[in-house]
Amino acid sequence: MEQNEGQQPAVVLKDTEIRGDVSLRGWLRLFGSVSGNVRSGGRVEVMAGAVVEGTVECRELYVEGEIGGDARAEVMEIGEGGVVRGEAATALLRMRGRRYGLKRVRLTGK
Repeated sequence: MEQNEGQQPAVVLKDTEIRGDVSLRGWLRLFGSVSGNVRSGGRVEVMAGAVVEGTVECRELYVEGEIGGDARAEVMEIGEGGVVRGEAATALLRMRGRRYGLKRVRLTGK
């Protein structure tokens, strides 16, 4: 999406586990796991097999993996196999694929 144009993502690789909260201004692409919360001023991508055991707050969120807590984003896209165990709060929700798990969705004004 537009705001990440020209930026390189911070990447957490598949075999990497971060214990504690993650906070960044830009874009995060997660293949590994975070035992904590993730906060970003940009886009967060939780790829297939990735796990966040806390809450994710960002401008744009793409989920193919699993978020154990709440997810809050202006724009949220749930891909095939994506799971949000807490509340998903967003102004715009896109759902792709046939298999995903959402416990509770709250549509916000913005």
